[in-house]
Parts: sequence; C-alpha cells; structure tokens
Amino acid sequence: MSWDDHQLKLTRDARLLSASPDQVFSELRDISKEIRTSLLMSGSDGIEPLLIERGQPLINLGLACYCTDKSVFVALYNHGRGAPADKADEIYRRGLLLGCLSNATIQKAHLIFDFPRELIGDDEFEHILGESEYGLAETLVRNPAVSDKLLEQLYKREGAFASVPDQRLATLVHCSRENERLNTNDDDDYSPDLGHFRIHNAILQLVETAPVSPLWRTVLFDLLNNLNPLHVARTERLQDILQRWVSLDIRDRSDEERTGLFAENVSMTDEFRCVIASLYGTALKDNEMRAASKSNDVAMRAAYYGNSKLTVKEMRTSFERDGSAFVLAAIRNRSILFGRDQRQAFEEEMLSRDFSFQYGKIIDMLRKEYPYVEPYKQR
Repeated sequence: MSWDDHQLKLTRDARLLSASPDQVFSELRDISKEIRTSLLMSGSDGIEPLLIERGQPLINLGLACYCTDKSVFVALYNHGRGAPADKADEIYRRGLLLGCLSNATIQKAHLIFDFPRELIGDDEFEHILGESEYGLAETLVRNPAVSDKLLEQLYKREGAFASVPDQRLATLVHCSRENERLNTNDDDDYSPDLGHFRIHNAILQLVETAPVSPLWRTVLFDLLNNLNPLHVARTERLQDILQRWVSLDIRDRSDEERTGLFAENVSMTDEFRCVIASLYGTALKDNEMRAASKSNDVAMRAAYYGNSKLTVKEMRTSFERDGSAFVLAAIRNRSILFGRDQRQAFEEEMLSRDFSFQYGKIIDMLRKEYPYVEPYKQR
C-alpha cells in the first residue's frame, strides 16, 4: 500500500464524521469491499454509532447495507420495521430493511454463522420468509452471506420453509439461483467446504422431490442452468429421477410450449431431463455410460454427452444424431471444456447462437477456479 493510501486510512474516521452523505455512503461501500476480500480485517472501531447520530437518511442507508456493528444493524433494522409517517418515510424504512437483509459485510466481520436469524430473531426471520412481501425474502435468499443452513433448508423445504406455500417457495428457489454461494466452493488444504456440499445435496434432493409440474420444471431448469457443473452433488439414482420427470403431462399444452426453449428437437420436459442428466450423470459406471450412449431415451444419451470422455469423432457422431439436444448436454462436458481439440470443434462446428450465452457463462465459472482456461470469444 502506498503512503498516500495509508494516509487516507489514517484520517478515514475523521473524514466520515464531516463528509457529505453521498461521500460517506461511497466510503462505507469501499470499506465493505476491503472487509469481504481480506483475511485479516474485522469490523468497525466505533465510528458507525457516531455516524447514526448525524441523522442523515443516506448515511443510515449506507450503514444498513455495509455496517459491521451489530448494535447499529439491529437499531436500523428495528427502525425500518416501525410505522411510517408518510409515503416517503415508508420507502425509506423499506430501504433500511432491504439494506440490512442485503448486508454481506457484517457476517464476515463477526463470523456470524446464522445470518440474519442471529441478529433479528427467530420470529422475524420466519415472518420474512413466510409472510412478508416478496422483496424482503428474495433479497435474503440472494444474499451470498446468508447462512448455508438457510439455503439448505430452502431446497429441502424444511425449517422456516416447511409451511411456505408452494408458489412462494418456488419463487424463492427461483430467486436463489442468483446467489453466488451456490458456485463458491471454499475447500482448502485443511478442510472441505461442508456447507457448500450440503447445499448441493439439498438441491439434488429438491430435484428428486419437487412437485412434478410445469411450474417446478421451469424453476428447476433455471436453477440447474446457473450451477457450475464441477460443483454439483453425485447420485446413483439418476435413472429414477429422469423417470419421475418423464411423467410430466403436457398433452394439453400448446405445440409451441412442447418444444424446448433451446433444443428445438425435444420437448420442454425432455430438455429439462437432459439438463438433469448432463449435470448428474457423473456417477454412471463405464458399462452404464456405454448403455446410455445407445439408449432410446434422449435424456440418458444426454448423460453420456455431458459426462463421457468424448473424442472429436464421437462428438460429431453424437451431434449428427441429436443436434441441439447434444449441444445442450455437451456444454457441461469436462473433456470439451478442458480439451483443446474438442473445444475448438465444438465451438466452430456445433455451438449455435442459442447456446452461446449459457456456454460462455459456464466458461466464466470455470475460469474463476482455473484461470488457464481460455475465455470464450463468441464468433
């Protein structure tokens, strides 16, 4: 760190007490980034309660979003729950609640293992998830600092989610697909990331137990399409899962809806089953993989396309047989993603514009863990 930067830090507290509200908000955000990316930094040193005393709504909103002082967090959250004086005050108080529930700093500063329940209490926590306006609950399930237990219970439909109505639960699961924690694996040389492991086991359990309906097919399709294929759980029950979803009745739906969103040569249900198979087919044994490659079920072939070590010749043969259904599954195949010749053939000969965004997203996920992977340059 340069001396100029260090000097700014030395005078930071004094500047915050006299700076304009917008400058305070910006600096609180910068401090938050430092805390969330540093192994050593902890919370504030007492400046945050003094900032509240300034009585500036914008500063309070900044504190709600980025504070590290537990008492400040609780005070702002409780103020947000109070009765508003008018419409403007209602918007401000709601902003405080959203700021607190989106706060990804305080958990890191204090190693809070059950955020935000530990700060707001059981009753308020369950009210947010089950009864409050959608915006508060959606903010919570998207916050990467929420407890792993919350996400695990969401996908298992347990705890605070056990009595949540199906439509609301589906909405929350759909929102959770944006939570960075789903694709953040903090394994290290000393211990595995058990929270991440349990979250993905819970997602698999949801695929196995969710109601077989068009609503849940759409919700789970979007959720699975946002997962890093290297992080998902393993299962020996793939064929049972695929068979369960094949029973989805779409006979009364229009011809347009029967066609997949991306793979035009399969139905929406089979498209979803292909995504399941390409993600969760890793546990298939060699003989099962060979059988899958010759199966009459396109989803079982997708398990082969998504998980076997494909040569360029095998890729071309498979693409000739199943077209876009092959591409839908193959965008998650490790031998393609990490193989130079396979990837070149895939991108030049098989990958269409319809799949380029999804493929690029998967490449970006891989690059966060394997920077040597070449970025995808759309042709």
